[in-house]
Order: sequence, then C-alpha cells, then structure tokens
Amino acid sequence: MCSELTAITALTALNVQQPDLIDFTNDVTSNMLDPQTGQLHQLSNIDEQAAFIKRCLVVAEYIVKNVSSEALMLELLNPDFPIIQLIQRSLSDTKWTLRGAGLQLVGAMSAAGKNIACQNLPLLEQALHVDDIQLKNATLKLIFDIMFLFPSLQNEVCSVHEEPFIELLPQFANDPAPGIQLTAVYGMCQLLMHNVCASTDIDRMLATLVGTYFGTPPNSNEELSQTAWKKICLFLHKFFQEYAGEQNKHQTELANTLLFMVVNAVRQGKIPSAMLQSNNTTQATDNGPHFDKFKLQVQFLLGLVQQRIYAVIIDSIIANVTTLFKQDLRIEQVHNIIGI
Repeated sequence: MCSELTAITALTALNVQQPDLIDFTNDVTSNMLDPQTGQLHQLSNIDEQAAFIKRCLVVAEYIVKNVSSEALMLELLNPDFPIIQLIQRSLSDTKWTLRGAGLQLVGAMSAAGKNIACQNLPLLEQALHVDDIQLKNATLKLIFDIMFLFPSLQNEVCSVHEEPFIELLPQFANDPAPGIQLTAVYGMCQLLMHNVCASTDIDRMLATLVGTYFGTPPNSNEELSQTAWKKICLFLHKFFQEYAGEQNKHQTELANTLLFMVVNAVRQGKIPSAMLQSNNTTQATDNGPHFDKFKLQVQFLLGLVQQRIYAVIIDSIIANVTTLFKQDLRIEQVHNIIGI
C-alpha cells in the first residue's frame, strides 16, 4: 500500500484543475481501498487504523472543498470514491477526533448544494441517535445550518421516524443535556427570526419555545447545567421581545400559535373537562398543575399580541374546538380557559 501521506502531500502541493479532479481523485482512492475487497484498508493495529482513517478524511475534505459545482460533487460520490465509507466509519468510531472530522467532511459536502445536503441527511439522522452528547450536539448544529441554507429540505422525510426533519428537531429543545437543548433553541430561533421555515411549522416551533421558556429547571446542581439553563431563559426572553417587536411584528404567527396550543391542550386533556362543558361558565379554583402551566404560557403569548385581535383569537378557538372535538364553547368559557 502506498503512503497516504504521499497522496496528501501531492494533493496539497498541486493546484488541481476541475477537469482533472475526477482522475486525480481516482488515483488517491487507490491508497484508501483494499483492491481485493473494495473496502477501506483494515489495519491490525487500532491506533494505526485510526490514523489511516484520519488521513483519508483529510484527503477527502481537501478534494470536496476544491469542487466548484454540485454536479461535479455528485460525480465524486460514485462508489469508486470511498467518501461514504469514510463518513460512516468515522461517525461510528469511539474517538471524537474521528467523529468530529467525519462530521466536518459532511458539512463541507453539504455546503456544495441542496442535492448533496439531501443525500447527507440520512447520515446525520443516524448520528443524532448515537449515544454521544458531543456528536449529537455537533450534528444538531449542522442540521440546523442545512435547514437554514436549504429551507426546502425541512420537509424531507427522515427514515427512522417517517416524518419531516423539521418535526424531529423540536424534541431536542427539551433534551436532558443542556448543551443540546441550547443548540435546539438557538437553531429554531434562527429559522423563525429569518422567516426560513414553512408557515405550517411556525406555530409548533413557537409553542415548543414557549414550553421550554416555562419548563422545569434541570435537577442537576452542576454549575454547567444551571449556567446553560440561565442562558436558555435569557436568550428566549430576548427572542420573544424581538420577535413580537412591542406588539407590532409577527402578530398572525403568535395568534396561530396560541390557537395551536389551546387545541393541543384540549387534545391532551390539559384543560379540565368541566371547563369545556357547555353549561359551565365559572372558573374553577383548582385545575391541576398541567392546566396552570398551560394557562401561564397562554397568558404570556397574549401579552405579545395586540388586544384588538383577541376577538379573532377567541372566535378561532371556538370554531376549531367545535370542528375538531364536537364540543360547543361559549365566549365566556374561552375567557376562563385562556385567562382573559
């Protein structure tokens, strides 16, 4: 087997022209694959194998960063070039140096264009479910970057959950690991502030962020967890102030989110059944912790919207509850539920 260092040195020393890049890549590939199996060379020494994979990743990343078009990148992803093998092997390694390098290669590839990024989503989805907080956090950051660069990929269906990727992400806003929670909150706020997510996803994201803002602080007394939680709360406080813009921005989105939360609360049984009965117009004094938290969140949202649209919100709540749950509501009942 030729020395991979020789290939790397030759590659970095040359200003490889685009028409010659495919041929040059095939030459480099011969140093990575076992000619008998067509797979990456397997070395008996674990440390030597890790060093070999790392060198291969360096070569692959250099090639990827010098590709000038998405079409050419697609050519480089042919089976003769072991880039997918490299990524899968590195992401499954126990060493963060290899996992991080593999993820960095995925990021460099994804920046080349939407089609490449789409092909990489299954790899990133797998990395999200690896039991490694550092890898999960870095993967989540990369996915949010991809969603920001290529918004149409937000509705791509992920293979494990058979749902759009964008619906997979809010769960991480309530992850037990504060670092992952912080990454998810930052990512969703970025998509919302720049209006690069579909209108059908806005209410769910905003509702998730409101839930996180009024969530339970971590049980851990570790300073890192407490610091991360404080950062999340402070960031969300500033986000909602900016997003609502003193009740003159995103009013429709906030009103739709309030409606979304009420409908979900009815569906999940958070609103006491007595409050939904048509003959009840009184406000109960003991409604349980779930309803109390829900009402706190709703009143927070009400404080972000103009009072002149309260009537529209109430009418929408009545119409949706009646249609979805065959439950007639009066205006007075809605007042009691949302605390107007």
